[in-house]
Amino acid sequence: MKKYTLVFFVVIMVFTLALTSLAAAKQPVSSITWNSVPDKIVAVHVDAVQNYTRKNASGPKITSNSHSADFPGLYFIWDPKQKDNGYLKVDAEVFNKYESFTLTAKESNTYWDFKISPQNNQLPTTDGCYVFFIQKAYKNKNINMVFIGDYVEKEEEDDDDDDDIVIIK
Repeated sequence: MKKYTLVFFVVIMVFTLALTSLAAAKQPVSSITWNSVPDKIVAVHVDAVQNYTRKNASGPKITSNSHSADFPGLYFIWDPKQKDNGYLKVDAEVFNKYESFTLTAKESNTYWDFKISPQNNQLPTTDGCYVFFIQKAYKNKNINMVFIGDYVEKEEEDDDDDDDIVIIK
């Protein structure tokens, strides 16, 4: 009887561990939520620049109405279909680490880059994010995907005060 109790206990533990792992995997990468009209009101327009050198869609991808799994703190949504404009919502904490990054949109076989960085006088959303308006750029074709092309990390500030000391003899 003790043997069956032990086996039952092990099976329950394995089952519990599997459910816990599954629940953790389904947790959102970010807590950003899309607030529709209030978020659209504070969105800033980002100009598209055609990227003539890109030949593939490599980089962390962001699907519509979703968070980036590889680049936390980003949320992208179409307005309302793939052939329309889009919005990128970025947690303000992303800009504590990055000066800017490039969101690349692929339309047919054409790539368009949008430099994402906070603009002067840009207002944040009520939940502490920045929203960027991503306009369709090419012949009204569906945007196949958006992804992060390049990013520029912020340089760490030099806290060494030795440079400020002047010794006069």
